[in-house]
Amino acid sequence: MLDKQQLKEITDISVPKIIERMQHEEICGIVATTKESMIPASLVSALLCLPLYSIDNGKLIKVQYTLENGGTRAGRYIEREGKFLVIDIENNQQSIEKMSAITKDFHYVDCNLGGEIKCQDKSRENEEATIVIINHESTLTGAPIFMQDMANWIQENCEVKVIFLDSFPNDLYKLNEEIEVIYYNGNHTDLLYHLRKIQPFLIYANSLSPMARIHYFYEEYLPRTIFHFHECVQDLTEFTLGEDELYKVFKKAKAIFYVAEAIKENMINLIQNNLWYDANDHLEDKFHFCPEFIHPRRIKEIKENDIDRPDNERPLIGMCGVNSMRKNFDLFLDIAEANPHMDFIWIGANEPIKSDLDNFTCIESCKNPYAYFNKLDYFLLTSLRDPCPIVVLENMLLNKKIILLDKNIRYEHNVSELENVYVIPDHDDDGFVITDYLKTIDMNTKQNTTNKNSEYIENNFSSPKVKDTLLCYIRQEEE
Repeated sequence: MLDKQQLKEITDISVPKIIERMQHEEICGIVATTKESMIPASLVSALLCLPLYSIDNGKLIKVQYTLENGGTRAGRYIEREGKFLVIDIENNQQSIEKMSAITKDFHYVDCNLGGEIKCQDKSRENEEATIVIINHESTLTGAPIFMQDMANWIQENCEVKVIFLDSFPNDLYKLNEEIEVIYYNGNHTDLLYHLRKIQPFLIYANSLSPMARIHYFYEEYLPRTIFHFHECVQDLTEFTLGEDELYKVFKKAKAIFYVAEAIKENMINLIQNNLWYDANDHLEDKFHFCPEFIHPRRIKEIKENDIDRPDNERPLIGMCGVNSMRKNFDLFLDIAEANPHMDFIWIGANEPIKSDLDNFTCIESCKNPYAYFNKLDYFLLTSLRDPCPIVVLENMLLNKKIILLDKNIRYEHNVSELENVYVIPDHDDDGFVITDYLKTIDMNTKQNTTNKNSEYIENNFSSPKVKDTLLCYIRQEEE
């Protein structure tokens, strides 16, 4: 047992040290007998559940514990930057000014102090089969928009209930009325709470969702989870998951969807070179080709922007995306600087791109980028790595002329079926090399004369290519 002095000390040290101390001293319970010890007693009792519930910064957790005399107390604590800053215990309230603004309770933990700590199971059995779609962030960028389209497609084509677990409250998405939307506020503890409450029979998650990034908290749900990888393996292993962690996700997940064949090759190389690789696991059988698609309803909405417009005085070249290093806005600016006789516009920046160039314009993130796409003569994808960018599909749908950089885009479109779609080889991400290639194209302001590009998208990218496999998974789980 910890005495009151130890309990006092424990509130002043960081979370990792608290966990380390608990493991070292094999704490199994703490008796709270006085007001002075009530606060740290509830704190330490709740901390004993940390292996089950990760506590994210600034989130409020509610704890209930039993006193020696049989009474109960409700306590709350909040953790920020690794230290516990606020304790609020009913009548014996201790808080900071912003305490009243924090209202959401996440997990309820029953603690009989001095004995075994038991966590309430808040899950419920569903009255109907439920699929949960987990969106990793609330933006209008490619992967989140894909999840909106996938949620609508599943709801329309499968006799199941669909719940869309979105990251933060927003009005960005147009989901079917039958789809229930729940926000987990970017907090994996809240996400875990909702999964336990819903108990879905199938989960469809972006590869950047917490379920992949910190998969060890979601062990019980991985066998029923389809992960959709919209990213290159290089980005996942460098910035999100190490190779070993990614291998574990592959091994435990129900299925892996990938958006380009080049991504699959990288995935297979990764697992076969892994120390724990066992050919008998047949992990490759879990991999299914599923490039991005555009839901028919969204196709209709995008094409409403395909209106006649006068030709531009000078060729207008556009790119779309957040201004990240991967999207390579520096290369876009280099090309703009090398071509002062043409105009360049970056659409969808998350913050203004500073430039002194007279022929460059930046449009920040907006709900209808397609009106700007329609004004373009060419869409130029400058990304260093982009598996199967939806923004390319959207510009093809609007019948734009397209310029792609070989090897940088992983999905290989059949350019022989398309009009004025160019793939620049041997570019080395060099603005001058790309400029030399542009001179061979005869850049102009004429619009395409056929509907080949638009028809190509409607014929090949208006439903998920993996729909038969997906329907098979859903029927298996229902049975």
